[in-house]
Amino acid sequence: MKRSKNVDLSRMRKAWHYRTKLAPSLAIIAAGGSLSGCGEDVEVFSTLGDCENRYPLRSEECRYSYQQALHDADRYGPRYTKESDCEFDFGQDACRERELDSHVWFMPYMAGFAMHDDDYRRSAPLFSSKKRSSPLYKKWVNSQGSILGRQQFGPQNFSSSAFNKSSSSQRVFGRGGFGKLAASKARSGGSFSRGG
Repeated sequence: MKRSKNVDLSRMRKAWHYRTKLAPSLAIIAAGGSLSGCGEDVEVFSTLGDCENRYPLRSEECRYSYQQALHDADRYGPRYTKESDCEFDFGQDACRERELDSHVWFMPYMAGFAMHDDDYRRSAPLFSSKKRSSPLYKKWVNSQGSILGRQQFGPQNFSSSAFNKSSSSQRVFGRGGFGKLAASKARSGGSFSRGG
């Protein structure tokens, strides 16, 4: 049997259709983008004064959010028995002595606070490290050890875990313990890292 010499091979090949190959890829990207975009719109301030300067007509809301964040920092913030252990995670002169529950603890200073865009009653204390070797260096971390994003001020989008309050966070950490907790949460996907 003789083969035809006039066969158009290009018409017989399966064509790559961008719609069939590209659409699933775009769906995956869109889903990933929407997942990473989920979160809470917040504004991050370093001090009460920064909030009041930005929102002069909302100074009462700023005061409430700031006071709530200070309270939560004391109640839920990371605790250490030794100042040197606290400074190992947060840097020199970054920790304070607090007497809580009839014990003396060393806790990091609150480096900033997040105020929810829609509900000023939802605020959160934020911590950050001054120590370059710390996994918390120049990052926002909440009381539970979730790294929320780069340390910067102004509008940001944080995971709703930024506002979590849990008594399990009242455990006492040793040298590097809180930093290790935050690093392991970040590796396992237990923290949300967006905001810049």
